[in-house]
Amino acid sequence: MHPPKRKIVKSVVLIILILCVLGAIIYFRHALSLILVIPYFAGKLQNLGVNPYLAYSIALPLALIVIYSLSLVFSRDKEKRKSGYILSVSLFTAWCLTLYFITRDYHFDPKTGEAVICFAVTPQGYEKVPCDWKYHPIYATIVFPANPDLVLAKQMQKKGYPQFATLTPHMNMRWFTPDGRPLVWYYQDKETGRIDLFPYPGIHPQYGVELLPVNYTIVREVLRSLAERQPEKLHVHSSSKQPSEQSVNEQESSLKALRELSETLELLKPISR
Repeated sequence: MHPPKRKIVKSVVLIILILCVLGAIIYFRHALSLILVIPYFAGKLQNLGVNPYLAYSIALPLALIVIYSLSLVFSRDKEKRKSGYILSVSLFTAWCLTLYFITRDYHFDPKTGEAVICFAVTPQGYEKVPCDWKYHPIYATIVFPANPDLVLAKQMQKKGYPQFATLTPHMNMRWFTPDGRPLVWYYQDKETGRIDLFPYPGIHPQYGVELLPVNYTIVREVLRSLAERQPEKLHVHSSSKQPSEQSVNEQESSLKALRELSETLELLKPISR
């Protein structure tokens, strides 16, 4: 057989194989579509924390509906194409709503751990805002991603867990992070002006109102009260003042010096006589 004839035979065989593959794809298109579509839906659901068995149970009927709707969309019949469009739009809407209800309480990406929710400080507390914002549009406060401490405190507040720990303020107390986020939350009694300080956001354990992040005015009032030594304006829980180690050492040194001086005077008494 001459070389040109071999090339022709190879080309014919290749074309036949391609046609066979295309025919198999067309004939088994529904089965192949299921093989491709089911893992896609199941993988998306598993990435959101859905149990693998439940994910495949949801993915199977979804895949069947997708394949059926696509077959209607590409149908030659006008009425079938119309039904396919309606079914496809309905399926897409249902899928988006399903993902929304699954992820609406998510604050962090399950795979990377990155925050998917951002907050901004307002006089009413923390407000959820889009993460592509840099500042709050009304209060111009910095938008920052969610952090585990804040999310945990808000969940405790939502579930009604008790929070009793308070802060005892002092002149060297740190109130804000370097980028301006508050580290202290407060409640101020409108009648007495008393201020309760807490190390986390949440609900006041006695009055049941939401704690607010401190601001410049509150910090200045607390520091002024400390400077003026007016503890009645501050609701603090601290034990009675204990003498410092330095003061105790100074007292012991003074007593020792007095004893030595007394012994010296006793020794000098016979000489003076």
